[in-house]
Amino acid sequence: MSSTGSTYGDIHRYEPARESTAAAIAIVLLTVLEIVFVFMFTYGLVTGWGLSDVGNMFLGGLLAAIFVDLAFVLALYRKEFLPDVVIVKKRRRKWEDLYIDEEDVDGTTLGEGAWDQVKRAVYPYRSRDTMSLEKKDEYDHNAWLQEKDLTPVETTFLTALVWLDRRFRIVDYLELLETLYYRVNLQMPKSHTEQYDLDNKFWYWYPLYTLGFFSTLAYVVAAISGALLGFYYTPSNAAGTAATGSVAYEQITFIMTDLQFGFMLRSIHRWSAQVMTAAVFLHMLRVYFTGAYKEPRELNWLLGIVLISLTMVFGYTGYLLPWDQLAFWAGQIGVEMSLSIPLAGEWIAQLIFGGFSLSQSTLIRMYILHVFLLPFVVTSLIAIHIGIVWVQGIAEPH
Repeated sequence: MSSTGSTYGDIHRYEPARESTAAAIAIVLLTVLEIVFVFMFTYGLVTGWGLSDVGNMFLGGLLAAIFVDLAFVLALYRKEFLPDVVIVKKRRRKWEDLYIDEEDVDGTTLGEGAWDQVKRAVYPYRSRDTMSLEKKDEYDHNAWLQEKDLTPVETTFLTALVWLDRRFRIVDYLELLETLYYRVNLQMPKSHTEQYDLDNKFWYWYPLYTLGFFSTLAYVVAAISGALLGFYYTPSNAAGTAATGSVAYEQITFIMTDLQFGFMLRSIHRWSAQVMTAAVFLHMLRVYFTGAYKEPRELNWLLGIVLISLTMVFGYTGYLLPWDQLAFWAGQIGVEMSLSIPLAGEWIAQLIFGGFSLSQSTLIRMYILHVFLLPFVVTSLIAIHIGIVWVQGIAEPH
């Protein structure tokens, strides 16, 4: 069913879900298989399959199977059990909508400058009594809550909201931000689905559009597990108490062998970091091959390039923290690569690695970068990246 309506909320196209029995059986079987894969992967982390190369490869295969199976379940459910609905969207205001007539400002005279226009846009909200310093009329919120048939969760949430609003007036500020947002945001271009009335078939392979979410989720898991690992790690290359290497390596050995659930915790940190790296790379490929980097999304594409570069730096600095043979020679390669840079090579080696050879300064620098500097920078950039996507919307394939 299609419609040519253009009013906000009108249904442009509606096709009911097919709800086939074969798809339902396939989803059930794939869900059972997903549970089996998740159980095997969790069991392997707890029992130490990753200690051997074969077990490590098997865990990697299980992790890949988990994501592929989940993608098939979501794709089948979307295609067979959800209706295909296209609703006319509420477009954001254009710049010319910002210029409100003088009579809309309750007789207050404003200038014609840019900031005056912004004040004119916000002033209709200011003219209400919500933001005044006068005390509001008391309202019996408790009686209102008792009249409603609310669940315990809803009652708790609304009670907390009322308590906070009486003290900080947060609802007023939220309404103010919402009003300001709709008044000053640019009108974004129509999507290809709206402009050309496409059949929306690309959503049938929409799991590729969740790679950004997977990378963000993996980053959160890596951050939490890494913070827990930080309680037991010591960034020192001094000789340990046993003939096993440095203090840093001894702490890694302690986490892996003696700490309860330590092996699982470090494995979760390692695998989440690897999933994040793979998901970010595949996400960039999806953005490139679907043309989502084009106008008006060039800035977010450049921001994504910065994020994938910082992801590589994240992985490299974390790779050096165990301070084993692999970490030592990876660090030595980094020093040699820095020294090979013309003009600024020695300065970069001194800044990043603390000298021309590996030392305690190198380990401390890698630890500070990995634990303190990069998390704040990457988290801020991810927030900006997601915020731009929220404002501009997801781009369909060109």
